[in-house]
Amino acid sequence: GLALLLAVALHLSAAVLLPSFVVIVVWALAVKRTRARALRDTIICAAILVAVNQTTASLSGYNLLGSLFDVSGRALGGSDARLPNYMFSSMHLRDFFNEQFLIGPLGLFLFLPAAVAALRRPDRKSLPTVFFLVAGGSYLAASWMAGDSNLGYARNWDLLAPGGICFTAAALFFLVKHVPQPPRASRLLAFGLIFSVLHTAPWVWINHDESLALERTKTLPLGMGRTEVVVANWYRERGRMAEAADWFRRALAVNPNNASAYAYLAMFLTQEGRHAESLALYKRAVELRPDKPEYRNNYALTLLELGKPGEAIPHLRWMTDRYPDREKYWWSLAEALTKLGRTENLDQVHLRLLRFAEKRLAADPAGEQTNVEAGILLALLNRDEEALLLYDRALEANPQSIAGLFNKGSLLIRMGRPEEARPLLDRFVKLYPDHPNASWARRHLQP
Repeated sequence: GLALLLAVALHLSAAVLLPSFVVIVVWALAVKRTRARALRDTIICAAILVAVNQTTASLSGYNLLGSLFDVSGRALGGSDARLPNYMFSSMHLRDFFNEQFLIGPLGLFLFLPAAVAALRRPDRKSLPTVFFLVAGGSYLAASWMAGDSNLGYARNWDLLAPGGICFTAAALFFLVKHVPQPPRASRLLAFGLIFSVLHTAPWVWINHDESLALERTKTLPLGMGRTEVVVANWYRERGRMAEAADWFRRALAVNPNNASAYAYLAMFLTQEGRHAESLALYKRAVELRPDKPEYRNNYALTLLELGKPGEAIPHLRWMTDRYPDREKYWWSLAEALTKLGRTENLDQVHLRLLRFAEKRLAADPAGEQTNVEAGILLALLNRDEEALLLYDRALEANPQSIAGLFNKGSLLIRMGRPEEARPLLDRFVKLYPDHPNASWARRHLQP
């Protein structure tokens, strides 16, 4: 029981071994001589599991049992909604054998014939034989049931790869137990070791070199354009945008419904200033993945860039309703409402943004940036005197503050106090003559 708990702590997939542990518990409870000890040990193990779960939850917020159920549900939750017949397809059969070959040549492929041989022996009902059959059979069932879930089959392989240890251990038990002649058993084990090295050494060699691993990745049959998206993102993260765009287009050629490829291609077009073209791609990404807030946000920002705030607002409202703690969505909504002139709704958005700014201000009350941010929002809410006080604090922190000088000066102009504003704007222009707001400041320096 303690070994199982340790294994689960190291890798959640070890929970697949729970049925084999149940075999031991039930076997011990069925025997009067061992019943009391088995009951005691099972209770102790359960108590330790609960204690560990509570401790990790209180210290770091990590819920071991919750994560176990969540990951298990995702890995074994059947096929992706976009592949409804996946579990009964040749693709699933291919992926299943691909997973086992990746794990190793003598994992499942050694366990299956060894298990068949064990089932034909007279002692097939002994505890060790049943234990190893259930342990290996559990991983076999989990590996077969793992579908092309939202984690993707490659991720499922990663979760279930430790099953190779179980397959091998069970097969070796049957081999050693059922092959009576030591020389023959030794030769079989030596052959298995050599065969495994021929599998593992090239695997290590390929993956020790990033360029080799990339070339291998390009050949992976993940389906639905996911291989192409992985490769495209590798190029994107290294600034090789032309190659990244080419691989995103390949993803769409493989799967015209790959939302990620649409979103990234749209991002490239946006960076080139081709907003009208990127808008259609972002729209398609949102249609395919309406649950992705980043896709909606980029779509809404593109609509704003093209002067369509009315079309952007419903998407921005969707995001602020579902993700009220993400400040950037509120700023986007404020921009859209400003462009539309909806001042009655704008104050509510500015008040929400002010709460974010006040939290930062509470943590850094003397900071230049925190005071400027809160001051801008107070000015937008027409709380001018409060805003002036915060701009003064920002200038105390940094007398050459760009935002402090310009924002206080422009606010004083708006308040009808140009004489107080001119020294600030004059200093701003002298310090930052090439600033985009310098020409506006010069105009207001005239008496």
